[in-house]
Amino acid sequence: MKKTLIILAALVPLTACASSQPALSGALGQATAHNKETQFVAPTETQKQNTFIPQNADLRRAARERYRKGEVTPPVNEATQ
Repeated sequence: MKKTLIILAALVPLTACASSQPALSGALGQATAHNKETQFVAPTETQKQNTFIPQNADLRRAARERYRKGEVTPPVNEATQ
């Protein structure tokens, strides 16, 4: 009987640690999603319509040659609107 009382007395303070809310809330990841939406630049109507990219074997061949020779042009930074 004495052991039972000691165990119960030790367990009672642990009930204060219990929570009625889940550890992870339903808003998990919403801040990241909001940041992605904020940084997204919507394409213009002209950009949306320009979906045709013709194949050009000469351009591909020239690009491969520039890569082999180490003459690759570095990309140019473009400012967003």
